[in-house]
Amino acid sequence: MKRYTISNFIKITVMLTAIFVFLSFAALLYMLFHNTDIVYISVSIIMCIAGGTVIGGYLFQVRPSIASLQKTYNEFANGKTITLQIEPSTHMFLTEEEELINRLNELIDRKELLEVSNKQGEYLALQNQIHPHFLYNTLEAMRGDALVSGMKTLANVAAALSAFFRYTISDMQFLVTVEEELENVSNYFLVQQYRFGENLKLEIHFVDDEEQIKRLKIPKLTLQPLVENSVYHGLETQENRGAISITFDQTEQHLFISVKDSGKGMAEKKLRELNDSLNETPFKSMEKYYMDKQAKKKTGHTGIALKNVSQRIKLLFGDEYGIYIFSAMGVGTNVRVTIPRQEAAESDV
Repeated sequence: MKRYTISNFIKITVMLTAIFVFLSFAALLYMLFHNTDIVYISVSIIMCIAGGTVIGGYLFQVRPSIASLQKTYNEFANGKTITLQIEPSTHMFLTEEEELINRLNELIDRKELLEVSNKQGEYLALQNQIHPHFLYNTLEAMRGDALVSGMKTLANVAAALSAFFRYTISDMQFLVTVEEELENVSNYFLVQQYRFGENLKLEIHFVDDEEQIKRLKIPKLTLQPLVENSVYHGLETQENRGAISITFDQTEQHLFISVKDSGKGMAEKKLRELNDSLNETPFKSMEKYYMDKQAKKKTGHTGIALKNVSQRIKLLFGDEYGIYIFSAMGVGTNVRVTIPRQEAAESDV
């Protein structure tokens, strides 16, 4: 059964008023040409003015307000806006209102979730147990000793590890350039190559303008967790290791990132469950959030989970963005990230 809101009722009323004004105007013209009594003419004029005032008020006041309110509700419900800001008014009569209220009943504050999610990246390696400066100074001392001893490779690894932790822990901001993210991935991968040897390879590809893409902005700590996932789940258990390739492409509206590995891949059922998990709305009760967090700790994997990366993307840009995974057993895995194209400000370049 179709429901009629007050906004629909107002539209119907205005349409009937428009018809009434048209008929009154037609009657007025008829009376003017046929010398009708001035009283009837005056009544027709008053009705035309009154009806025109109602129509004008609707067109220039009511309709823009309703359209703006509907847009606000839809953008919030679809995850395109972080906060819902509505001026006090009698607006509790739209069909979108019911969806909005239902969604608010099950969601927690977007900003709070984004802050909590971002905190996971602040302590990737240290878990808030070691003072950052202590770590930096220790690694720098190790690097100096390695150089004095002629161990250049070890010195480079210590420098890369120090830069990686510094980037991960310090200056936690939501958006950084692709170039900054790639530099962090390079530092991380250098450490992994020290562990696994030269059989572990990393390739970077740009389908479109490389310099332009490097200046685009993406959420901080997006790439490294994807590369870590490829190493940990795809290549670490393989005797000959393998290669990881990161490919960037863009349109006028979107940036696409693919992180592909030549690892063992995953079964179809597990892949489907993982994609369903990645596509979940980031809004859920804090109790369930912390249950998931505790479950991650039990796995022994300290990297930022793919789900966390996907949820941060959704929190920042909306539910239509995030991560989707393609994989086949014995072939490898391709993690595809879709985000809106974000130009860096001139002051950031």
